[in-house]
Amino acid sequence: MNTTHDMQHAVARLIEAINSDDARIIPLAEDVVYSSPLLPEPITGAAAVREHIAAIAPFVARLELKRALFDGDSAALVVEFEGVNGVVIEGVEFLRIEGGRINDVRVYFDTLPLLRGSRCRPAWLSRPRSGRAVSGRFSSAPACSPGRTWLQRDPT
Repeated sequence: MNTTHDMQHAVARLIEAINSDDARIIPLAEDVVYSSPLLPEPITGAAAVREHIAAIAPFVARLELKRALFDGDSAALVVEFEGVNGVVIEGVEFLRIEGGRINDVRVYFDTLPLLRGSRCRPAWLSRPRSGRAVSGRFSSAPACSPGRTWLQRDPT
Protein backbone atom coordinates (compact mmCIF):
# COMPACT_ATOMS: atom_id res chain seq x y z
CA MET A 1 0.00 0.00 0.00
CA ASN A 2 1.20 3.47 -0.91
CA THR A 3 1.19 6.47 1.33
CA THR A 4 0.62 9.90 -0.15
CA HIS A 5 4.26 10.60 0.67
CA ASP A 6 5.39 7.55 -1.37
CA MET A 7 3.31 8.74 -4.32
CA GLN A 8 4.58 12.32 -4.11
CA HIS A 9 8.17 11.11 -3.81
CA ALA A 10 7.89 8.91 -6.93
CA VAL A 11 6.38 11.79 -8.92
CA ALA A 12 9.03 14.24 -7.70
CA ARG A 13 11.82 11.85 -8.70
CA LEU A 14 10.31 11.40 -12.19
CA ILE A 15 10.17 15.17 -12.74
CA GLU A 16 13.64 15.65 -11.26
CA ALA A 17 15.07 12.88 -13.46
CA ILE A 18 13.98 14.60 -16.64
CA ASN A 19 15.04 18.06 -15.48
CA SER A 20 18.46 16.82 -14.33
CA ASP A 21 18.94 14.38 -17.23
CA ASP A 22 19.38 11.45 -14.82
CA ALA A 23 16.92 8.61 -15.46
CA ARG A 24 18.71 6.43 -12.88
CA ILE A 25 16.92 8.19 -10.01
CA ILE A 26 13.37 7.23 -11.05
CA PRO A 27 11.86 4.58 -8.75
CA LEU A 28 10.62 2.14 -11.39
CA ALA A 29 9.20 -1.34 -10.91
CA GLU A 30 11.12 -3.95 -12.91
CA ASP A 31 8.02 -4.69 -15.04
CA VAL A 32 7.07 -1.04 -15.65
CA VAL A 33 5.17 -0.23 -18.85
CA TYR A 34 5.64 3.19 -20.50
CA SER A 35 3.56 4.58 -23.37
CA SER A 36 3.79 7.94 -25.12
CA PRO A 37 2.70 9.57 -28.39
CA LEU A 38 6.38 9.51 -29.37
CA LEU A 39 6.45 5.71 -29.31
CA PRO A 40 4.87 3.38 -31.84
CA GLU A 41 4.49 0.71 -29.11
CA PRO A 42 4.71 0.76 -25.29
CA ILE A 43 8.08 0.04 -23.70
CA THR A 44 8.30 -2.63 -20.99
CA GLY A 45 10.96 -3.06 -18.32
CA ALA A 46 12.85 -0.65 -16.07
CA ALA A 47 16.05 -0.71 -18.13
CA ALA A 48 14.23 0.04 -21.40
CA VAL A 49 12.16 2.82 -19.83
CA ARG A 50 15.25 4.42 -18.29
CA GLU A 51 17.02 4.20 -21.65
CA HIS A 52 14.09 5.94 -23.37
CA ILE A 53 13.85 8.68 -20.75
CA ALA A 54 17.63 9.18 -20.89
CA ALA A 55 17.33 9.56 -24.68
CA ILE A 56 14.56 12.21 -24.57
CA ALA A 57 15.61 14.16 -21.45
CA PRO A 58 18.38 16.14 -23.24
CA PHE A 59 15.71 17.60 -25.54
CA VAL A 60 13.57 18.83 -22.64
CA ALA A 61 14.74 22.18 -21.34
CA ARG A 62 12.15 22.22 -18.55
CA LEU A 63 9.47 19.93 -17.18
CA GLU A 64 7.12 21.51 -14.66
CA LEU A 65 4.46 19.80 -12.61
CA LYS A 66 1.35 22.00 -12.73
CA ARG A 67 -1.04 19.76 -10.81
CA ALA A 68 -1.10 16.28 -9.28
CA LEU A 69 -4.09 14.25 -8.17
CA PHE A 70 -3.63 11.06 -6.16
CA ASP A 71 -6.19 8.30 -5.66
CA GLY A 72 -5.27 4.86 -4.34
CA ASP A 73 -2.34 3.61 -6.41
CA SER A 74 -2.95 6.13 -9.23
CA ALA A 75 -1.62 9.60 -9.94
CA ALA A 76 -2.81 12.01 -12.62
CA LEU A 77 -0.34 14.76 -13.47
CA VAL A 78 -0.75 17.91 -15.51
CA VAL A 79 2.69 18.86 -16.76
CA GLU A 80 4.20 21.53 -18.96
CA PHE A 81 7.38 20.90 -20.81
CA GLU A 82 9.57 23.13 -22.89
CA GLY A 83 11.74 21.58 -25.55
CA VAL A 84 15.22 22.84 -26.33
CA ASN A 85 13.65 24.14 -29.54
CA GLY A 86 11.52 26.56 -27.49
CA VAL A 87 8.22 24.74 -27.99
CA VAL A 88 6.07 24.64 -24.82
CA ILE A 89 3.47 21.89 -24.52
CA GLU A 90 1.03 21.00 -21.78
CA GLY A 91 0.17 17.34 -21.33
CA VAL A 92 -0.95 14.76 -18.83
CA GLU A 93 0.65 11.68 -17.37
CA PHE A 94 -1.18 8.87 -15.65
CA LEU A 95 0.90 6.76 -13.29
CA ARG A 96 0.30 3.64 -11.25
CA ILE A 97 2.56 3.36 -8.25
CA GLU A 98 2.91 0.34 -5.98
CA GLY A 99 5.24 0.19 -3.01
CA GLY A 100 6.75 3.55 -3.94
CA ARG A 101 7.72 2.30 -7.43
CA ILE A 102 6.16 3.41 -10.69
CA ASN A 103 4.80 0.42 -12.60
CA ASP A 104 2.79 2.15 -15.34
CA VAL A 105 3.32 5.47 -17.13
CA ARG A 106 0.94 6.78 -19.77
CA VAL A 107 1.93 10.09 -21.32
CA TYR A 108 -0.51 12.12 -23.43
CA PHE A 109 0.13 15.38 -25.29
CA ASP A 110 -0.44 16.95 -28.68
CA THR A 111 2.60 16.23 -30.87
CA LEU A 112 1.71 18.76 -33.58
CA PRO A 113 3.51 21.69 -31.90
CA LEU A 114 6.73 19.64 -32.02
CA LEU A 115 6.39 19.21 -35.75
CA ARG A 116 5.48 22.79 -36.68
CA GLY A 117 8.37 24.53 -38.37
CA SER A 118 10.29 21.31 -38.82
CA ARG A 119 11.58 20.54 -42.28
CA CYS A 120 11.90 16.86 -41.57
CA ARG A 121 9.55 14.24 -40.16
CA PRO A 122 10.30 11.91 -37.27
CA ALA A 123 11.13 8.33 -38.17
CA TRP A 124 7.92 7.00 -36.62
CA LEU A 125 5.89 8.96 -39.21
CA SER A 126 7.71 7.00 -41.89
CA ARG A 127 6.57 3.64 -40.48
CA PRO A 128 2.89 3.70 -39.62
CA ARG A 129 1.71 0.66 -37.66
CA SER A 130 -1.18 0.16 -40.07
CA GLY A 131 1.16 -0.34 -43.00
CA ARG A 132 -0.83 2.26 -44.94
CA ALA A 133 0.99 5.04 -46.76
CA VAL A 134 1.58 8.20 -44.75
CA SER A 135 -0.44 11.12 -46.05
CA GLY A 136 -1.03 14.68 -45.00
CA ARG A 137 1.10 17.63 -44.07
CA PHE A 138 4.31 15.74 -43.31
CA SER A 139 4.13 13.01 -45.95
CA SER A 140 6.35 14.88 -48.42
CA ALA A 141 8.90 16.01 -45.82
CA PRO A 142 12.13 14.03 -45.81
CA ALA A 143 12.93 11.90 -42.80
CA CYS A 144 15.26 13.56 -40.30
CA SER A 145 18.88 12.83 -41.08
CA PRO A 146 21.16 11.09 -38.59
CA GLY A 147 22.58 13.59 -36.16
CA ARG A 148 19.56 15.88 -36.51
CA THR A 149 16.40 15.35 -34.60
CA TRP A 150 12.97 16.73 -35.28
CA LEU A 151 12.97 18.17 -31.73
CA GLN A 152 15.75 20.58 -32.63
CA ARG A 153 15.03 24.04 -33.98
CA ASP A 154 15.70 24.41 -37.70
CA PRO A 155 18.97 26.30 -38.27
CA THR A 156 17.42 28.42 -41.05
